[in-house]
Amino acid sequence: TALVDMYSKCGCMAEARQVFDSIHRRDVVSWNAIITGYAHGGAAGMLEARAVFEQTSHHDVVLWNSIIHGYAQSGDGEQALEMFSRMLDRAMWTSMILGYAELGENSTALELFESMIQQQLHPESRTFVAVIKACGNLADFERGRRVHEQIRSRRGYMDQQSELVVANSLITLYGKCGCMEEARAVFDAIPVKRRDLVAWSAIISGYSQQGDACQVFDLFERMQHEKIRPDGVTFLSVLSACNHTGLVDQARKYFHALLEDYREYATIQHYSCMVDLLGRANHLEEALAVVKSMPMEPDSTIWTSILASSRKWENVEAGRAAFERIQEKDGAAFVLLANSYAGR
Repeated sequence: TALVDMYSKCGCMAEARQVFDSIHRRDVVSWNAIITGYAHGGAAGMLEARAVFEQTSHHDVVLWNSIIHGYAQSGDGEQALEMFSRMLDRAMWTSMILGYAELGENSTALELFESMIQQQLHPESRTFVAVIKACGNLADFERGRRVHEQIRSRRGYMDQQSELVVANSLITLYGKCGCMEEARAVFDAIPVKRRDLVAWSAIISGYSQQGDACQVFDLFERMQHEKIRPDGVTFLSVLSACNHTGLVDQARKYFHALLEDYREYATIQHYSCMVDLLGRANHLEEALAVVKSMPMEPDSTIWTSILASSRKWENVEAGRAAFERIQEKDGAAFVLLANSYAGR
């Protein structure tokens, strides 16, 4: 069984199936390992997963969950719904709700959640996380607030880790909806010693989206004081806050810290944000220097940002330098460069 699991996780399904077929007494772990492995192979893999699934008559909650989640992940909502109708269980409801949320079918996910409640099935923490995600995708504050009330009524039934995961999801939801008072209330209710990187990043991201740079900077300093090491997501929120408010000096400070002490987290998104900020502030030479220092190939978004700033500040040389490096001819780029010349 361990070999089946290992080969499946490595994507070596021929080897996994060979070992699986040699097992004389298969248990739920071995069945689940092979089905999950096939399910990761998309639509083609689901054909094999379904065939294996139908071979056993011992369909417990784990196997049902694997096959339904596999169909949902592969984008086959119709087959997922068909399998779902064959076996209703709390874990199945969660798989369907999460699957539809991941597919962007957020309204369907919320409808399923309402049906689950009507059938008097008590949601578990994973169910709440899936529903909160759907509410966040729709920026549906009112629905999210009602779900939050249901969570409060179930809090005594969750362990500490489950409560933290749900709380982090709520912070993200409220942040997306622009309801920072509610997001902060959830964050502050988490005991300081239990706040993890996800919680800190979620609250910082929320304030960043609202352009509240002061709160972003304060929380960023506090999380480090609490010995929580920021990651790329956290730094992107901080740089985005600087960009939204035009705080060039602060952005330089945090970008330097990222490259100096957290270089492993630096991505093209961080460079792009910094280049955009510098360009907007008419520091085009510095923006080009940042581009030249990038350890990865700049994409069209970065060069288009340079072009747009060149037009704004009528900097033809910077515009030409960016334009010459665009790999594919872009109609928008031609227009920007022409306008830059016209504005001289």
